[in-house]
Amino acid sequence: KTENVMKKKSIALLLLAAMTRISCEDILNIDSPTDSLTADVTFSTPEGIRTAAMGFFTSNYHTNIMYYQALELYVSEFCDELKARDVTMAEYYQSSYSASTSNIESMWTKLYESIYISNDFLIHVEGSTVIPQKELDIYQGEALFFRALDYFYLVNLFGDVPLLTTSDVSVTSAAGRTPKAEVYQQIITDLQNAQRMLQGTTNGNTRITVDAATALLARVYLYLEQWDKAIAEANRILPVVDGGQSNKYQLETIDR
Repeated sequence: KTENVMKKKSIALLLLAAMTRISCEDILNIDSPTDSLTADVTFSTPEGIRTAAMGFFTSNYHTNIMYYQALELYVSEFCDELKARDVTMAEYYQSSYSASTSNIESMWTKLYESIYISNDFLIHVEGSTVIPQKELDIYQGEALFFRALDYFYLVNLFGDVPLLTTSDVSVTSAAGRTPKAEVYQQIITDLQNAQRMLQGTTNGNTRITVDAATALLARVYLYLEQWDKAIAEANRILPVVDGGQSNKYQLETIDR
């Protein structure tokens, strides 16, 4: 009788263990999200890649990082272009800000969010054949442009900053600061590659073009005091009448 009881207990325990395992597997086997797409799905179709490429623009502008909130308003306060209108702004205006000052962290995190989006895109489309290479080059060029632009602001706001070219969180979460000179070299490399990939682009009202990459590269060389290189890049887009090599643009007059 005791033996039968022990057998029944053993069977019950085995059944319980099996049920627990099945329950755990059910918990771990999570269905795909219904309100978003996984990376494998997104980058498997031309439309998915095209939609993902719009993320460069939305991450920079819809979050206000490039428009009004941070790099226009707060940086202008640093430089005395604007007068402080409240206590928060006074910290910028009087150069009394610290790491805990409102929106300082936002300028850091939003720029790195944008960098993450660029890195993630570049990694997922590397070697892709689901979209014509010429079109893919343009999107890659845009991603490189935005990464360079984000880092340009980061090094000028914070000095030495982590240089991240991956979206692997196990790497990015533990990254230390990189010397400013190395970050600038990555900026230059990204913009030179962007120039190559964006060759022939002309839709300058809505998308990044080769001329945008050239203008930013000229500015980068200017900040590095590499005068000859700054002049060479600027001349590629300055009007002929002003000593440049382009007929696509004209400089505004002083009264404008």
